[in-house]
Amino acid sequence: MDNLNLPSPGVIRRLAAIFYDSLLVIAVLMTVSGLAIGIRVIVVGEQAIKSSPSVAVNGVFFQLLLLASIFMFFYVFWRKKGQTLGMQVWRIRLDSNNGKRISLNQALVRFFTATFSALCFGMGFWWIWLDAKNRSWHDSMSNTKLVLLPKKSKNANVKDSTKDVY
Repeated sequence: MDNLNLPSPGVIRRLAAIFYDSLLVIAVLMTVSGLAIGIRVIVVGEQAIKSSPSVAVNGVFFQLLLLASIFMFFYVFWRKKGQTLGMQVWRIRLDSNNGKRISLNQALVRFFTATFSALCFGMGFWWIWLDAKNRSWHDSMSNTKLVLLPKKSKNANVKDSTKDVY
């Protein structure tokens, strides 16, 4: 996992990966919401939901459930391969500054700093253009970095017949 010589992806590539991932996050949120509403119907009854629909999806617990679901989406992908599906499409990988997979603490810091950055009109993302190492706020705060992976060779899947010679 040598990321020392790999370049940092640009803002446009990062935003494209974010767009892809946002579509997946919406699907995750819809699924979690559906399950939560189903459980809520079982607990309080269908009649209570019909009389007051906001009963199904209100409260701090529901909001925290959605936030935790979004975090888990990113953490599972970041921890397993260093890439969400959107990052895979755009050949971006997330690594710790020491070249290893990120820890839970790094993922939490990165997630909440990125969320704060988005709430500040994306200032933490645009910071890449000002930082000498092309780091966003969440890169800097979490001691992580994004690297741009090289394109795969067209012949990468073709077996080299010279290796089979005895």
